[in-house]
Amino acid sequence: MQTDCFIKIPQRINYNLVDLLDICLNDSWDDAYHHEEFEGVDLQIRKDFKFQYIQEFMIPPKLIKYTEGLALYKNPAGSAEVKRHKDTGRKASLMAPIWPLDYPPMVFYKDDKEYYLDNSDPGAVYLNDHMVDHSGTATPVDRFYLIASFKNHSYQELKELCHI
Repeated sequence: MQTDCFIKIPQRINYNLVDLLDICLNDSWDDAYHHEEFEGVDLQIRKDFKFQYIQEFMIPPKLIKYTEGLALYKNPAGSAEVKRHKDTGRKASLMAPIWPLDYPPMVFYKDDKEYYLDNSDPGAVYLNDHMVDHSGTATPVDRFYLIASFKNHSYQELKELCHI
């Protein structure tokens, strides 16, 4: 899948999904950072050492030096929609949706069109442009995803570095 806002890359985390699901569903989130930028959304973020090994599978080797590791995100059940916005803390990211399998989509807005990124391919990794307006759909269940953020490199630069 490719759009002007995100692209599925060749890397996959298939073999890590069982480990990640266990961490997501059974580990404590008590020490998670609570990112409360969006009203009604208690976005929880973990950067534990426990899942950093997945970088080897998720991040193309040419990009690994440009990121600060992985963050595991939890958008708790009942959270409101993440309103349409552009990120201020990063230009692009690699994202791997984890759970649920019927993942409520992330929506990108570009050139008067909407593009939906869902979890129809568990284990897939997507390069996302965070300088494009995007939003997160409200979710009736806990939603989990893995993110590698790129603060100083644009979506286009990262695509070119990886020859995508």
